[in-house]
Amino acid sequence: MSTAKQTMLLGFGLFVVSFLTILSRRHDFSNISNQRMYLPHAHRHRVSHYRTKVQNFEQNSTKEEPKWMTIIREQQATKKRFRATMKLNMSEIWTKNKPTKDCNDTRFLNKTLIDKPRKFNRRVALASFPGSGNTWLRHLFHVTTGIWTGSIYFDAKLYSGGFPGEVSDCRDPTVFAVKVHDAMHSDVMKCYFDEIILVLRNPYNSILSEFNRRKGASHVAVADEEEFLTSDWERYAKMKINSFNAVLQRWLELCSQKSSKHRCHITAYQDLVQNTTAEMAKILKHLGLPSNRLRCLDIPGFKDGPFHRKRTKTTHNTNRTEPLCLLTQGTQELLSRVVADGKEKLLNLRGGREFAKELEYQLPTC
Repeated sequence: MSTAKQTMLLGFGLFVVSFLTILSRRHDFSNISNQRMYLPHAHRHRVSHYRTKVQNFEQNSTKEEPKWMTIIREQQATKKRFRATMKLNMSEIWTKNKPTKDCNDTRFLNKTLIDKPRKFNRRVALASFPGSGNTWLRHLFHVTTGIWTGSIYFDAKLYSGGFPGEVSDCRDPTVFAVKVHDAMHSDVMKCYFDEIILVLRNPYNSILSEFNRRKGASHVAVADEEEFLTSDWERYAKMKINSFNAVLQRWLELCSQKSSKHRCHITAYQDLVQNTTAEMAKILKHLGLPSNRLRCLDIPGFKDGPFHRKRTKTTHNTNRTEPLCLLTQGTQELLSRVVADGKEKLLNLRGGREFAKELEYQLPTC
């Protein structure tokens, strides 16, 4: 075979290989694009900045996914198993989606009548940094609305302790509000919200509360004082301080978007503690829900709920060294910078000035 023919065949072969490679890549890109275009509700909030991060991460198969993402995925599998065995009877559903005034009666919504009334055809995020009273807010929501809340996570202790909506995800129309700690978490689960109820709490108290929960192995337990003398407290506090800064920034960015106008309601944790009924009235008004069950909070035992940690000798002991002061100077300074940065973000947010003080509420001095 002549040299000219060999060169011609070689060139044709290279052309075919290049064409097939390009075609294959276009097919892969089309599949990825189709996956990302899936939106359960077209009008839901988008978190485009964080979604881009998640997409880039998912497309890079050489990296191991972060632990929090693995945990959330595992929780979804657990929820699915629980839902498979969960059979609701009519007494557990508001058949006409009209909760009664009975303070002891909380049910699921009737998904076949979700547009009647239309006020229930929304996704509401109960957002907060861990340890900021999200579980307590869910209880208050149950009492004052008569409707169960859901969660993008799964906590078996909450489910067995009286929160049946714990197995419901953000797309379940039988629950009205959904617990979420981080906007990035909701984005991974493709959860898009119409309303955001954001609870703000002093980051130190939030971190301390969450450390108590983890070390005490329950929502109302407290850690032994010796736990704060270990390196684990230093490591945990530093990690969570950095996390608080990122989480707060993501929620405030959502609340500051023009598309989110009148859709984001902020409440300070201490205001919720000191003026529970008044703060819940504001939340219900923001959501356009009736307030005829607010009186239930005046009934002894109805306000605290089963998972609200009470003050104890361990959580409020004036004779012991404040856990904050057991942290290194560098970690204490990091906390101060995060609080100052959070206050500045709130001051720049329309209507956020009144909540800036919450970030340093009763912050101990060392």
